[in-house]
Amino acid sequence: MDKELLLKRLDLENGKSLKRLSHEVEMDYADLINALDLLEKNLKVKRQNDGSYIKTEDASHVTGILNMSSKGYGFIITDNGKKVFVHSSKLGGALNGDRVLAHTYKLADGRVTAEVLEVKATKHEHVGMVYKEKGVYYVKLDNPKFPHPVILTDLGGAYIDNKVVVKLSSKMKNNCYVGTIISVLGHKNDPHMDVLSIMRELGIPSKFSKEVMDEVAMIPTEVNADELEDRLDLRNDKIFTIDGDTAKDFDDAVSIEKLANGNYKLGVHIADVSHYVKEGSFLDKEAFFRGTSVYTPGYVTPMLPHKLSNGICSLNPDVDRLTLSCIMEINENGEVIDSDIVPSVIRSKKRMTYNNVNKVLNGEEVDGYQEYADTLKLMLELSYILRNRKEKLGSISFDTGEMNIETDKNGYPINITRTERGEAERIIEDFMISANEEVTRFAKNVGIPFIYRIHEEPDEEKLDDFIKTAFLLGFDIKLKSGHIKPKDIQKELYKIEDDPNYDILVNFLLRSMKKAKYSNSNLHHFGLALRNYTHFTSPIRRYPDLTVHRALKSLLYGEYDMFKFNQIEKKYYKISEQSSMCEQRSKECERAVGKMKSAEYLSDKIGENYEGQITGIQADNQKAYVKLDNLICGVVDLPYDEYEMDTERIRFTSYNTDYIYTIGSRVPLKLIKSDKKTKTIEFVIDEGIDEELDNEKNKVKVYKKSKKKHNI
Repeated sequence: MDKELLLKRLDLENGKSLKRLSHEVEMDYADLINALDLLEKNLKVKRQNDGSYIKTEDASHVTGILNMSSKGYGFIITDNGKKVFVHSSKLGGALNGDRVLAHTYKLADGRVTAEVLEVKATKHEHVGMVYKEKGVYYVKLDNPKFPHPVILTDLGGAYIDNKVVVKLSSKMKNNCYVGTIISVLGHKNDPHMDVLSIMRELGIPSKFSKEVMDEVAMIPTEVNADELEDRLDLRNDKIFTIDGDTAKDFDDAVSIEKLANGNYKLGVHIADVSHYVKEGSFLDKEAFFRGTSVYTPGYVTPMLPHKLSNGICSLNPDVDRLTLSCIMEINENGEVIDSDIVPSVIRSKKRMTYNNVNKVLNGEEVDGYQEYADTLKLMLELSYILRNRKEKLGSISFDTGEMNIETDKNGYPINITRTERGEAERIIEDFMISANEEVTRFAKNVGIPFIYRIHEEPDEEKLDDFIKTAFLLGFDIKLKSGHIKPKDIQKELYKIEDDPNYDILVNFLLRSMKKAKYSNSNLHHFGLALRNYTHFTSPIRRYPDLTVHRALKSLLYGEYDMFKFNQIEKKYYKISEQSSMCEQRSKECERAVGKMKSAEYLSDKIGENYEGQITGIQADNQKAYVKLDNLICGVVDLPYDEYEMDTERIRFTSYNTDYIYTIGSRVPLKLIKSDKKTKTIEFVIDEGIDEELDNEKNKVKVYKKSKKKHNI
């Protein structure tokens, strides 16, 4: 189903019939109609009255998602990643988040703008708070990009100050909308209501339906003896889990031993979720819709109900659990020379944590871990071997630390720190990657349709922009134009990995890379430098993994129907599209909650001093972006008419101070604003201030005169 080839066969003026298109792209009618329906849904093609199809996009037409400003105008984020301005009078009734088709044209001053021609409403439900004014009930939506009032004709069981999900039903004059409440979330001050509101605004469901829970009620809470038939019994093996301190769903366990020939026998044992979640059931449909579990500070929205995710599907210690095991023999070069994928049953001997395993590997004695110390050291030994193999292949590391937000029982942030991965985390990552690769190799050798985890090659234009930016920052990145290999990027990053501004450069590089996603076509994984890769190891929290398990088990049990090859391939295409969308939605939610909790954490610290690093400069709105050492991000207003930009937004010089600031400069900061509602944090550069801040403009008036330069 090559959508790009199909688009190439269409133009803006001359329509083409199904018959002609089917011949040109060599697709049968059923596949062609499915492809055209998807393209039409995304405003890429249009069906004319005579039944023929035309393309909607060319050099003067764009499609993309409308990103509104609270001031009424917007930007179209086009499908190729560009931004096009849209005046409030040219929106054509489109709202924030809508997918649109727009005509672009140049203004007299050379700027490019657009006018919306068609709207595909992709956002129907919104979250807001009920209030009353002059006897009329309204909902004020949480999204600041939708500042218009929504009138309620029926409260739907809600009260004033309740957070609700509302569906817009019609638009009245003066940008006033009529809405219908479809769900009451609770009072605005209920614990975790802030996180729940963000999730629902993004379309992430919070509750399971009655039909789903009725099915869950029929699932046993322990493994029965008759379920062990045709399974490899590993209950006496030294198998255990290693997860974070707060984890409650354990879907992977590991085992290891050194063989007489010097090789390693690595076992990766994954919860057999497919045994309980039957394809086509209400539970399965709900898991498909959710796509993934969503983890935010102090709050989790699981893909599967807790009875499964924390119960019968979780590899809890000292209980029998059904698993699918990938058992590999690995030589001293990190190569898998033999493997077996088999349905199994295990009994985890211990629930370990990353923190405690790291202590053991650092030579500390941890109570309850003494008998596992040698096993953990053997795992580290193999992990080093696997990492060396990955390095030789050209695998790229984007590890720059993570923000850890600690909350109280009500979800209030009480501490924010930067955490770095230890050896324990890397061991599990290395083992899971090995299992994912081996499972994919097995499926590819058999030749069945499959779901792959892919990461396509970076866009050359964006990579060139990265190289130019890196050069302006003082890094001479040598990458040849044309076909870029992962190892080329890896070598360049190794040269600067000890530079204090390494994290900044990696973030710029990530922006130039394409996003990893799911696909029914094996387009390889660029970042990992692997030709065969999937997600097999987390079926409790990711739907593609559950699908991979079903495919493997149908092969292992001799139930695979090759006559349904095309049907399965189409199904995997839909699963890949849905799962990729859900993954991006989950990441957007995690980012939004992270920003909100950061602002909430700093809300009572106005006036306090910090030290941060400039990570970006934007001349258009006179702001510099800064990041604190705990990874909290904020903005600094540049003094209006008192600075000079040079080297393409990489550096600015303040006239008042003779200071030169570049991306990478470490600067002393004073917090002046932190707003949880808008998720914004504002600082001023607090370098030798003589006079008070001008509160009206939120900027520094006068600095001490001194000659100083902050270089990257």
